[in-house]
Parts: sequence; C-alpha cells; structure tokens
Amino acid sequence: MKHNANKDTYEMTWEEIARKLWSFLDDVDTADDFAKSDAALYRNLTREAHEKRWQLSTSDGFDVSFNVKEAR
Repeated sequence: MKHNANKDTYEMTWEEIARKLWSFLDDVDTADDFAKSDAALYRNLTREAHEKRWQLSTSDGFDVSFNVKEAR
C-alpha cells in the first residue's frame, strides 16, 4: 500500500524536489528554535513539517517514489 496523504501532487524537477526537502528540514530547525522549552509544541510543529513530504512523494514504507518531471 502506498502512502500519499496529499492527493494534489505535481511533477517537479530533481532540483525543485531537493529545494523543497531542504525547506522542510529548515522548518524542523526553525521549530527547534521556536519551541526550545516546549516538547509538545516541538513535536506538533515537526509533525506538520514532516507531513509535507507527501506533496513530493509516495512510499510503501520501504521504497519511495518522487513525482519527477522527465527531461525533455
């Protein structure tokens, strides 16, 4: 069974995917700064950030596939 929480996916280049994934990691880093003394808030913020990965990919828990534009 493949997981894709966001059905509104779109194709991107590998560079665009890399930039978006970097942005998601930056969101986690920002959450760490923002919620230093509140573990529950940090978990909630990081949960929101990691759910964004489904905009770019699908996975069965072992393999991952990205919605990549083929070079033309």
